Amino acid sequence: MNARLYDFFALIARHIRKRFKELFCFFTRKKFYCASLQGKSVHGITVNSDLTVSCNCSDIYGYGKIGDLKTHNFEGIFKNKVVKSFRKKLQKGKLPIRDCVTCRNLFFINKFAKTPAYVLPRYVLVENTVSCNLNCLACNRKELIANRKKMAMSLDDVKFLSEKLKNLDLISIHYYNQGEPFISKNIKKEVSILKKDHPLTEITTSTNGQLIDSDEKRQAAMLFDHIYFSIDGATQDSVEKYQKGADFEKAYKNMADLVKLRGKKKKPVIEWKYVLFRWNDSFQLMKKA
Repeated sequence: MNARLYDFFALIARHIRKRFKELFCFFTRKKFYCASLQGKSVHGITVNSDLTVSCNCSDIYGYGKIGDLKTHNFEGIFKNKVVKSFRKKLQKGKLPIRDCVTCRNLFFINKFAKTPAYVLPRYVLVENTVSCNLNCLACNRKELIANRKKMAMSLDDVKFLSEKLKNLDLISIHYYNQGEPFISKNIKKEVSILKKDHPLTEITTSTNGQLIDSDEKRQAAMLFDHIYFSIDGATQDSVEKYQKGADFEKAYKNMADLVKLRGKKKKPVIEWKYVLFRWNDSFQLMKKA
């Protein structure tokens, strides 16, 4: 099945699921509650590479854009017309965008229950770039790039964003989203800016591990509190079926080298994120991993 046909059927499936959820709300006297729009989500509010803000981390087509940090701060975004209209639809048992159907921040609550007042988010995702060195099967890179005005944040953008984030009582910054964070040549400087301005905030990243192969990149990695290495298999054959262009041995070596560099230090926590598919979910591969 080609990509366009897949996207067509995926669109139909989401429309059906959206309608089903809305009907469920109607017949069970429920309404929707969005933890992201209420500032209560751990993995929701996302600052995109062009400094726009989305209500979810999978806003490929831009339907979830709720504001722009170049014109408003987080306080202004959380009470603007777009966010208010989204909340109003949720109160009526309607889903404002199609991406809601797969969002883990969406919940059903009693129709007559009072929706808790919103607060400013304490967890934020930061997408420093939408560029990637791999070509994974489910990636809609062309559509993503078409809906970003800028493919990567500059150092000035990161400084600007870091100042904006000072208005939030942040617990964590997730420094990743739709691109590979370590593709940036300035990754060390970027993270250093955030660490300086937010010394008590946990900073996490997720990487395919291919590019942490120099002293500069390893030093950048050591600045994080937690790193997820996305390596979807334990052999070259199992990895490259989904992560097109990946080199298992290289990613694994880079991960192992970082563990050695960390030594007896507790941070960064280094975690192998192994997404299961039918071709990599076997006793043999699990044992090897």
